[in-house]
Amino acid sequence: TSTRDKMVEEDFDYLGNYDINISYVWRNSNYSNSFSNVSDNESDIPLCNFGGFQAAYTPLHGYLSILVCILGTFFNILNIVVLSHKDMRDNPINLILTGIAVADMLMMVEYIPFTVHMYMMDNKNREREERLGYVWGMVVLFHVNFSLMIHTVSIWLTLSLAVWRYIMIKFHALAVSWCTLRRCKIVLVLGYVVPAFLTLPNYLSLSLTPSPEINTSGENITVWRLQMSNEHLYRINVWFYSCFLKLIPCIILTLVTALLVRAMIQAVKRAQRLRNIGNRSEKRVLIHGEGKRTVSRQKKTDRTTRLLIAILFLFLLTEFPQGVLGFLAAVLDETFFFDCYTPLGELMDMMALINCTINFILYCLMSRLFRTTGRKILGLPAPHSIERPLPSRFTFGLTAVGALQKGTIELGTIGTGEKF
Repeated sequence: TSTRDKMVEEDFDYLGNYDINISYVWRNSNYSNSFSNVSDNESDIPLCNFGGFQAAYTPLHGYLSILVCILGTFFNILNIVVLSHKDMRDNPINLILTGIAVADMLMMVEYIPFTVHMYMMDNKNREREERLGYVWGMVVLFHVNFSLMIHTVSIWLTLSLAVWRYIMIKFHALAVSWCTLRRCKIVLVLGYVVPAFLTLPNYLSLSLTPSPEINTSGENITVWRLQMSNEHLYRINVWFYSCFLKLIPCIILTLVTALLVRAMIQAVKRAQRLRNIGNRSEKRVLIHGEGKRTVSRQKKTDRTTRLLIAILFLFLLTEFPQGVLGFLAAVLDETFFFDCYTPLGELMDMMALINCTINFILYCLMSRLFRTTGRKILGLPAPHSIERPLPSRFTFGLTAVGALQKGTIELGTIGTGEKF
């Protein structure tokens, strides 16, 4: 039996990754069945030999994903609590990071019941009418739409984070008027509202429909399946999601991340020149009279940018392969989709879940302020032997915009007055 035929026979065997609407509906719709009949005359040799990997990994996926989801939910709650603390919440980038943490948490909380149903319950001994019943059908339909929407939120907020940071460190004058807390709140609201409208084609192209069957006992039963209510709209949705909601944002994010890295390299070279200048008056001219304060601020800016680059890099490492595979699945015929894209579904799922979890670890490893604020919330004493108390003249947070609005730092130091 070919890989495609086996997928059609196993009605509820797999629900893919966050592109689940593409994978699941194809295997469980009448259109998928008609394609399978055509493929009977084709070669049984798969285009990609990933079937063995899928068979080996799928039994582990449920337990691993539950563990990651529980840890990730806890970590993201901690992210939200720390980033929304009074020492950090007035800074725009912290606000965007909080929005990303909320999206990641919702994604993982929603994934838990889906995983329990699909991978951890004893499907072999469950009655088919219960396994494919209306209640679980609604759970799956909600998962298809919600996971697509909330994952799109995460993608666009991450892109907003990269653009925002680039403006902060590259265009100081513009950042004063553009990168305000009010504008950041608008971006955050739009980051949640716009994806809900962008994913409307997905809502309209899918429906839960009853399908009469006869069970092994000869009784008439009704099972519920997701169907493509509009094939043309569904095709448009596949292209729209694969290109506009996935691949294009990843390409833009790659370019912005490269610009951030370039800005980092320039900052390091500039700092090296400052260290190599021996003449005190010459140094004073190069740094425009700012002296050691400017050098110190530059180091803090570099540290913040390194953290954000690490976040962006890991995000791209997860999302770019999915975007490329989704685009190829839309461009090429169904053979690539069934033989290459679908068997990697659980793996792409796990990569996305891990990416939703790892930000907390990055904050703890790379952010002094995050650790300090976390200890303050927990009432833990600061390790003075390792980290000295923060000087009051420096601004708290990931960015200096909030402090600039309060008048706590001088105009012209925007983007370089962080304490992170």
